[in-house]
Amino acid sequence: MFDHGQNIQSVDVFVTLTDGRELFGSLVCGLKADVSMALNGEGQFIELKDHDGDATFIGKHQVATLEKAKGGNRKQSTLETASKTQTNWQDVLGVSSGSDAAQVKAAYHTLAKQYHPDMYPAHLPQEMRQYANDRFMQINKAYEAFLAVAA
Repeated sequence: MFDHGQNIQSVDVFVTLTDGRELFGSLVCGLKADVSMALNGEGQFIELKDHDGDATFIGKHQVATLEKAKGGNRKQSTLETASKTQTNWQDVLGVSSGSDAAQVKAAYHTLAKQYHPDMYPAHLPQEMRQYANDRFMQINKAYEAFLAVAA
């Protein structure tokens, strides 16, 4: 998708997504072949290239596990941010446990507007539109969980 030039390093990895899909490819890591930096650095996506060199962008929140593929063997990598799944509606909506219903509703509306699929033009890469759609669904599920708890 992007031409990174000759200086960019990559590492062969096995990725398991939160939906259960498993992927194999080369994780684009930057100037150093540092998987931890690629996963825990700035940005919301990782870039994974398949055996044909085609790049796919994956939202870090979608990564359940990532294992280095050294010599065809899997070696568990240490993950911080990317391995955490957001199951708590408060974390997803970015509100504290002491927030009242009006604060939760406002946070929901702000995030829903930001990630609504209609906000992203068709010329954007499919991976980015899919990320926004996945995030939008996650925000809606979190708000539904709040409503169930509040009822």
